[in-house]
Amino acid sequence: MTLTTSAPISPAVDAAIFDGMVTDDWVSTSDHRRIGQLHLGLVLGAVIAAASLGIAVHGSEGGWFGLASSGRGSVGSLLALHQNLWAVAIGMPLWVAVGTLVVPGQIGATRLAFPRMASVSLWGWVVGVATLVTATLVEDGPVTFNVLMSQAPLGTSGAANQATDLAIASLMLIAGATLVGAVNLVATIVTERRPALKLGEVNPFSWSIFVAMAVSILSTPVFIAGLFLTYLDQHFGSQFFASGAGADRAWAHMVWLFGRPETLLIALPAVGAVAGIVVARTGRPLVGGSVGNALISAAGCISITVWAGRELIAGSLIQPYSRFWVALVIVPLFLLLLLILGSVRGGLKPDVSLLFALGVLLSIVLGALITVVLITRDLTPDTAGAAQFGLPNLLIFGVALLGALGMVVETATDGYGRTLSKIGATLGGLSVLGGVLLSGAGLALGSFVDDAKNAHAGAALGKGLIAAGAALVMLTIVGSAFGRSRSVSATGSHSQEGNH
Repeated sequence: MTLTTSAPISPAVDAAIFDGMVTDDWVSTSDHRRIGQLHLGLVLGAVIAAASLGIAVHGSEGGWFGLASSGRGSVGSLLALHQNLWAVAIGMPLWVAVGTLVVPGQIGATRLAFPRMASVSLWGWVVGVATLVTATLVEDGPVTFNVLMSQAPLGTSGAANQATDLAIASLMLIAGATLVGAVNLVATIVTERRPALKLGEVNPFSWSIFVAMAVSILSTPVFIAGLFLTYLDQHFGSQFFASGAGADRAWAHMVWLFGRPETLLIALPAVGAVAGIVVARTGRPLVGGSVGNALISAAGCISITVWAGRELIAGSLIQPYSRFWVALVIVPLFLLLLLILGSVRGGLKPDVSLLFALGVLLSIVLGALITVVLITRDLTPDTAGAAQFGLPNLLIFGVALLGALGMVVETATDGYGRTLSKIGATLGGLSVLGGVLLSGAGLALGSFVDDAKNAHAGAALGKGLIAAGAALVMLTIVGSAFGRSRSVSATGSHSQEGNH
């Protein structure tokens, strides 16, 4: 059974109808390209902010300078903001932004299924992030908790300050905005693709977005519910997450990132991006046809098995992959990698996007090798903590950032109207890749020499490279968009003169 669009409307007719709805205002526009451009730019701004916080946190741990141990502006509060930004405000929202910008063009659609929902997702995210940052700055700061903590925060007596209430509410708002964007992208792929395009024939990147968003539609409400229970604990003292094995397990599977499907979903579209870039650079589908999309679907389904963990996995160096049913995600991704390599055999047209694709593959391979070695080592608590910080930087957040930027560079002509500066994109890509490897592998490799201090110092340097690279890519995008607007204005002026 194949799903098709509900009505075989001509793209030309669809565009004529939709163009009448589009406004030139960046705030109220319904154009998916403009919304995607603005959303992506703001998320990259959050990347720069989060990486800058990482410099402060890891620099303090590495002995570069000292930060207070508690209160507003302390290591704990900045670390919580740093990790919450990466895990909630950047991870899946980054793919919502890139999907909004790229997916309609890849499926032959002229618009999103619900154009106004894209604006709701964007501005809900903006308000949520602004509230989260504000919560860290007011009063004495919120109770130090974040979604990378494997146990619920202490202090469930109901006496939490307003900053804590703001922080929890902001995370709920960001998650809700991401959920709205996910529903919109899934609906767009199902209903707005061109009539002749079957679901199994969708571009690998768009299909990976479809799978990741579909699973997140199931998992995000659970996360929001967990945050609401946290609010009841902190504000009213309801004791839902009071100490105990049952409470810890509930927290781990409702709020903790590594106990939820998002821990795999954040990285999944990056692999789809690599496949999509290879398809674009070779000019033909992946070897095996729709098998690649089937493998992406299998990886998405396996991500749900993270919920099947019966005991806490917080002590594992390779959380959540310490459970064999979660580690099975390696199988479809490895097979997909073989299909990608098989497709490359015919030759690739060179492009900067291949640098980002190579960075994704390098991060995955390096992360896998480090994981294998870490399993065989007896580490101290300090160095084990460094490893647990490093591997997510490589296998989750770093992979996602590289994959998203690679897809943006590859589809810049459709998304921004012209290609990006190769110099700017290359320098930005090298900086981000170097930062990901240094902050990820550097932290993890610090475990081998039992030197957590130098590992954190290296991670601080890596975060600096990520911030610089993201800023350079953002400036390259802005410069390209500005140059296009000037050329369009000049063309319009010449046309008017010719008419006169």
